[in-house]
Order: sequence, then structure tokens, then C-alpha cells
Amino acid sequence: MKNISVYKFENSSFKTEDDVKRWATYFGSFGLFLFSLLFFIEAKADTFADVATKQGFGNRVEELRTFSKLEGYSTRETNPKDKYNGPIIDVLHHTHAYWGQLRKFLRKKGRNKPLIDSENMIQMTKELGVIHSITSEPPRIKGLYGDPIKFSKKYKSFSALCSPHFVAYEHRGKFDKAINLLKQIELNLKAGNCIGIGEVGVQHYNKSEKYYHLSNDKHKQKDISIPLDNVFLHKALKLSDKYKVPILIHLEPRHSVRNIDNVEEVKKWYKDICKRYINSKIVLVHNGMFEPNHLADLFETCPNVYSSFKIMRPSWTYYWKFNDLHIVNNMEPLFAERWATLLEKYPDRMMLGSNIFLRKMKTAKTKNTYRKIINNVRLMVGSLDKEAQKKIMYDTPKKLFNLEL
Repeated sequence: MKNISVYKFENSSFKTEDDVKRWATYFGSFGLFLFSLLFFIEAKADTFADVATKQGFGNRVEELRTFSKLEGYSTRETNPKDKYNGPIIDVLHHTHAYWGQLRKFLRKKGRNKPLIDSENMIQMTKELGVIHSITSEPPRIKGLYGDPIKFSKKYKSFSALCSPHFVAYEHRGKFDKAINLLKQIELNLKAGNCIGIGEVGVQHYNKSEKYYHLSNDKHKQKDISIPLDNVFLHKALKLSDKYKVPILIHLEPRHSVRNIDNVEEVKKWYKDICKRYINSKIVLVHNGMFEPNHLADLFETCPNVYSSFKIMRPSWTYYWKFNDLHIVNNMEPLFAERWATLLEKYPDRMMLGSNIFLRKMKTAKTKNTYRKIINNVRLMVGSLDKEAQKKIMYDTPKKLFNLEL
């Protein structure tokens, strides 16, 4: 949105054009400078206001801004000339398969495959300079058929994580299946078929509830959870510890609409398991989904805790789903300064995990979503200290996942 500031020149001493010319000549360069300021046009991006207006909330922009936990923070300015142009490892893909939402969309459109399918991602990642990607099953309770291992065996620019679906089986009371899956996970880790475990949905709420009062979209996410002391969860942690591999954990500590705030309990649990499973590499996806001071506290306490970050997109519903989970930016492709500072302090603990799904690229309008994400990440990371940039984007995930590239 453009904010136009115009000065209305009103002074009885300058009634004619000649008066103005004589005044400008008299004051020389100072006069010209001041003259330019009088008619200065300021153009400042305000994507939140633009998107809110398109959604019909143009008269409530400032009110809605106060509700969000992503607004009101200073940002790290970027310069396209400084963007990060080095190699990238993306540790959180979900692009080896597609599930319910996309399948329903394709049936409705009478199509057999999406505009961007799994194979398309091979060329796209190459073009974008994403040297390696790690794909995994997302937190789900149904449709547990994705096979990231099979996909990674076919395409060497992708690695796979072992299935997290012991959570789904526990959630549905299918304990025998959970036990058998954990046995299979160990066999796959032994064989080197997967390089970690995840994305383990310890607590995954229906975040769509947060925007129901602001949108006609009534999509409902599944609530998925497993108790923090659950035997299957701790079996997975033991396997991560035994084989010294990363385990990626999705644990939402807050849900503002439900008045849930479990940050301190969650931090206590992380501090307990990081000491209990000292050889495990515990990766908190989406920057742990709490403020940087809490993540820094865990980094200081636990040398084996890491985190991946994703960025916000200018999507109204996506924004409100994550507004209380403290993503690293708002709708602008600028790191909040509080997150830029943390990234620069802990570049050996942070990495990119874009959380890209094929469903996010299902239409002609959205098919370039991943390209936009990577381009914005490069721009944002370019605003960080030079020493931190390559560590975050390549060196840290390469070392953490023991990748031979």
C-alpha cells in the first residue's frame, strides 16, 4: 500500500511562480533539497493491509493488527543485491506424495495428477539451487500411505525420514501397528534407508479455528496428539539416541482460541529428553513455535537441540493459523529483528525447513509457491551476517544429517 505524503504550499510571500524561482535561487542547493522534501512521495509495503482489504476488512486493519502476535516487531531490512546465492539444504519437504485435500481437488477438477507433482520437484529444486531436500510424512491420523524412502531411493537429491505414524496408530488405539512400525523404523535406520525420524506430531491442533471468524473458509485440520510420557514416543526417542540421528518434532505449545498456553511445560519436557537421550539430535520444527527467547533458553540448556524455520506467506488463512506460534516473519519477506538476532547467534543450531506440500502448488496461481518461498528465503537470509548465512542454509544441516554431498 502506498502512503502518499504531500505538502500543500501555502505562504503569502510566494504568490507567483517568479516568487518561488527567486526563493529557490536565493537558497541554492538547500532550497532545492527542501523543495524535494515538500513533494516527497513515500511508498512503503504493507502486505497485511493489502490482504486484509481484499478480504473485506479494510476498515479493521489496525484493529486486527493488534490481535496478531506477529506484528509490532522491528524488522531486518533487505537488499536484493545482498541476497544469499549459496547452496541450500531444505530439511522439511512433504513432496514425495499427496494426500486428501489435493486428491479431492483433483477429483473435482477431473484431473489425474497435480500441476506440480513429485517428479517436478526434482528439476525445480535443482533450478533453485536447493542442493538437497529431506522429505517426510507429515503429522496425520489417516491416509498413512506415503513412502518417502521409496522416493529417496529413486532420486538422489532427496533423503527420507523414517515414518512418524506410530503417533497415528497410538491415537487410534492400534497399538500392535505402532509396535510393528517402530520395529520397522529400527530396521530402516540400521539399513540406512532413512536418516532420521519425523515429522513426529506430538501436538497438532486444528489451527484453522483461529480464522473462522475472519474467513468463509471452514477447512478443519485434525487434532493429533500423543502424551509426552507415551511409551511409543519414548521408543522413537531411544532409537534416535541409539543411532545418533535427528528426530523432528512438531509440538504446538499454544492455541489462542482455545486459551491453551503450555510453553513452560513443553520447555521442561524438552530439557528432560535432551538430557535423557543425550545422543539424540532433537529438531524442533517451525522454530519450536514459540518466541526466540524460549528457543534460546533451550539452546543454552541442551547442546543436542536444533530447530528449523519456515517463513510466512501472504495468505490470509495461513497467517492466522500461525500468528500465535511466532513464525520468523509476518507477511513481509523480512526477518523480525528478534529472529534475525537469534539466527546470527546460533547458526550452528538453525536451518531451513520450508514445510512445502504439493497441495500448496495445486493451481496455476499457486504453482510457483516453492519458487517464491526460496527466493524470499534467499533475500531474507542475505540480511544476516555473512558468516551465518551458509552455516544456516547448508553447513549445519549437512553436518546434522551426516549428508555426503
